[in-house]
Amino acid sequence: MKKIRSAFSIAILLLLVNSSMAQNQIKDPGFENSGIGWTLWGGAVQRDVVRSGNYALKVKVDAPKWSGADQMIFLSEGITKVEVSGWMKTENVVQGALNYEQARIAVEFYDNNNAQVGGYPPVVGQSIGSTEWKSFSNTYLVPKGAAQVKIQTVMGNCAGTVYFDDIEVLLLNENGENVEAGSKSGPMDEGKWYNVTLNTKNTGSHYVDWSSLLDAPAGKHGFAKAVDDRIEFEDGTPALFWGTNLVASSAFPSKSQADSVAQRLSKMGCNLIRLH
Repeated sequence: MKKIRSAFSIAILLLLVNSSMAQNQIKDPGFENSGIGWTLWGGAVQRDVVRSGNYALKVKVDAPKWSGADQMIFLSEGITKVEVSGWMKTENVVQGALNYEQARIAVEFYDNNNAQVGGYPPVVGQSIGSTEWKSFSNTYLVPKGAAQVKIQTVMGNCAGTVYFDDIEVLLLNENGENVEAGSKSGPMDEGKWYNVTLNTKNTGSHYVDWSSLLDAPAGKHGFAKAVDDRIEFEDGTPALFWGTNLVASSAFPSKSQADSVAQRLSKMGCNLIRLH
């Protein structure tokens, strides 16, 4: 009987040790560090409504649109399964035109070229109406070709308010063992330094004016084309781009907003904008 009890105690001890080794692979899971690691595109870290700690993510929209935050995690070799869980609280969330347009925690997989693979998996959890804090979880098999997993905490083209807190992501191999997240790797082109003349006067709300980087007017060198491993214009001028991304409602500003944004982007030296 003593041997059986000892063996049982050892088994329980090993189970507890293995459980304690499970390590959350998402950065700032409770939004206690201002959302470091998250890309915020409509979500805001606040402290009025939280599940634990001092902060949580709040996403509030008055009319249906996609808004929230997401985080990309790189998958190390050997990861076959991703377990995702998190807490969500809603206030007067009105579903959009489609049944999946709700407040949601969702997952998407991408390859090394940032192309989506595996379609759209079932959500971790979604909700409408007004609810108290509720835990959601789901487990995903890593699709073939996936090198990254994106965790989304969003208002999915719906209206209302949602709060997110305590997001957890566990990465597992085929034996169910925990694996640490990977990191982006590959050849890195650090480019070269250029002398830039800065206008530090009359910069408005900007510290400097980088518009001297722009070779205005746009189009004077002709269309851009690929030549071997570089891009150049029709007249042979090398094409160098510095830009950013405008997403969702930011891609549809009013005329006055558009003029202001264009001026700001010019002062930041941007000559390429992606409208998403």
